[in-house]
Amino acid sequence: MIINSPINISAQPAASQTLCAGSPFNLSVTASGTGLSYQWKKNGVDILGETSNTFSIGSVASGDAGNYTVVVSSTGVCVPGSVSSTTAVLTVDSPSLITADPLASQTLCEGSSLTLSVTATGTGLSYQWYHGLTPVGGNSSSYSVGSVAVTDAGTYKVEVTSAGVCIPSMVTSANAIVIINSPINISAQPAASQ
Repeated sequence: MIINSPINISAQPAASQTLCAGSPFNLSVTASGTGLSYQWKKNGVDILGETSNTFSIGSVASGDAGNYTVVVSSTGVCVPGSVSSTTAVLTVDSPSLITADPLASQTLCEGSSLTLSVTATGTGLSYQWYHGLTPVGGNSSSYSVGSVAVTDAGTYKVEVTSAGVCIPSMVTSANAIVIINSPINISAQPAASQ
């Protein structure tokens, strides 16, 4: 007489992990039953060739983020013939990285508009612009002044901070130098005729 045992998953994959890009990702499942086989899935789709009780990615990238499960199947006659694990959620954080600094320098006429912008990547980014050492603007990847005055001249930069777990969590852009040209103003006229 052969006694077939039903599938029992005694250790589920880790429920969720938040990793920095480039980190290793490892999952495993412990199961008992008769004639077990395994199929790992990402977002419900079979992962080709991943048919053991462990699954790993040597160096995660943003495209690896998703929901992972494993289906454990049995060749035995007991019901059920297959059981799905709980879902392991992988979140991949990227460190803060500025990919395009603000324009290095601008020369503007008094009364014209100024716009500075930065392009950055990372998780949950926030922005703080500075005019010299003074914080200006809101939490935006760009900073604008509708009508510049001479006092708007100077050096600008932006700090970009990531809410993720990766390092660096804060990076600073290169400086942008803004020069404001004033219109001609005659402050003292020639003496009136005598």
